Amino acid sequence: MSQSSLLKGCSNEQTDVDEIGANVQKSVQEITGKYAAQGITVDFTLFGHLHASAIGDYHARNASLVGSNAYSEAGLNFCSKAAQNVHVVTPGTIDGMKVDLQDVSGIEPYPFAAEWEAYCPKSERKLHTPSVVYQVVV
Repeated sequence: MSQSSLLKGCSNEQTDVDEIGANVQKSVQEITGKYAAQGITVDFTLFGHLHASAIGDYHARNASLVGSNAYSEAGLNFCSKAAQNVHVVTPGTIDGMKVDLQDVSGIEPYPFAAEWEAYCPKSERKLHTPSVVYQVVV
């Protein structure tokens, strides 16, 4: 791996994530090219989460610890399992693997706080577009 392959706190971080489009491989290559033009070598891109795991040769996207929710299923059309990625990094390589966290049979659950349930209604509200019934312009 090149010395400059790990970018931390880069000022363009959020902008680059916003540039990831439907064709992930193409988007990752475009971002990699942008950095290459600045003399920065990017070997692998890690990003997430869109509620579904994806691991490729040059990029990986984390899933969500909770799996699908109302927004990811209806808004993004992603149905997914609760999962996380594990990456083994050695000189010159990054190998990724998805760990399925959906099946928890035989596992003692941790205590669940009632206020955490607000996550689901919040994501469901993202699906609704506000509409104006009557508007007066002065």
